[in-house]
Amino acid sequence: MSRILFLSMPSETHMNPTLGLARELTSQGEDVVFFSSEEFKKSVQEAGAEFVAYKEDMNISDAKQLRPTKFVDDVLSQTRAYKFDYIVYSEAYPFAGVIARILDIPSVSSLAVFVPLKELLKTEKQNGSNIRMGAFGKTSFIMDKLKKIKDDLVERYKSIVPEDISSLFYNKSKLDVVYG
Repeated sequence: MSRILFLSMPSETHMNPTLGLARELTSQGEDVVFFSSEEFKKSVQEAGAEFVAYKEDMNISDAKQLRPTKFVDDVLSQTRAYKFDYIVYSEAYPFAGVIARILDIPSVSSLAVFVPLKELLKTEKQNGSNIRMGAFGKTSFIMDKLKKIKDDLVERYKSIVPEDISSLFYNKSKLDVVYG
């Protein structure tokens, strides 16, 4: 039996596909620990997974609120007692790839596609980095904020952070599950 860490953005569009996957894994005897907000507690438990609530609000729509500690520290502090075999996360979950590297476990990203994928994955070269343009667009404020976040993550966690700093929010892995 594997123990699997699930990280999902607390919204219906991210939760619904991952809940189905969690339900199937638990029905096959896997141990799933699922992080989300309180509004999804019942759904997570009905899927057979252990529910863990985020300590922080997961609103990423306001770029001024983007802090690595808001996401990374919360997950790391609540997972100290667990030994996970792998992690499944919403591709748009902030810093999921960093968390997987810190925990040193394989990862699976989950992406529910509601826009043309080519638009979501469109990249552009800016300041020497490939920047994914999808949800955030390109503004100097956003790019400066992401660079600071990247530098803070490297310093705080001694973790390898990809050069493409937009990958802090679009976390592809070696195995991607895409729902259409």
